Amino acid sequence: METVAPAEEWYVAGHSMGGGVAMNIAAQANIKSLILICPCPISEVSGFAAKLMTSRIMGATANFIFEHLTKITPLLRLVAYMAFMDTEFTMNYDLSIISEPLQIHNTGYSCMVASVRATPNDFDEISKTDVPVLVVQADKDVVLTSSMKETVANAFPNAKTYTVEGGGHLCLENRSEEISDVILDFLA
Repeated sequence: METVAPAEEWYVAGHSMGGGVAMNIAAQANIKSLILICPCPISEVSGFAAKLMTSRIMGATANFIFEHLTKITPLLRLVAYMAFMDTEFTMNYDLSIISEPLQIHNTGYSCMVASVRATPNDFDEISKTDVPVLVVQADKDVVLTSSMKETVANAFPNAKTYTVEGGGHLCLENRSEEISDVILDFLA
């Protein structure tokens, strides 16, 4: 961080797996505050599971799913609905924003490898983070389990929390103004 964009004060934010990455940064770097939006804790993947996830057969399967099933509009629209939990927004959403990046060859396999190689969260270290923390969750998030949400809540018992009522995992897109207001209020 300091090499790429030196600064005296760092405000670190992350969404989903990026929230897991942001928690790792907060445990290792001197930051001003931490903002987590629908944060997904990163678990260690090792042994047989890691070998399976990075195998050629799994890579080919993930690539097929990403490259071909994302071309089936009703299926992609259903997945988008599950992410946003907002019918009107989903029906008017430009699906190419999701499908085109996923259809780039080897994106599926790359996602599998990234999941295996990501640094797992050490919640003993993360819970020692002594900076203001904002945790934004969505009450209709079908990606994060209640256990995942509880793990983050336990790591930051003094965090300011906010729930996006009726929001899905990708509430950053369809509820961006609401979330921006919450973040700006937190930073004020």
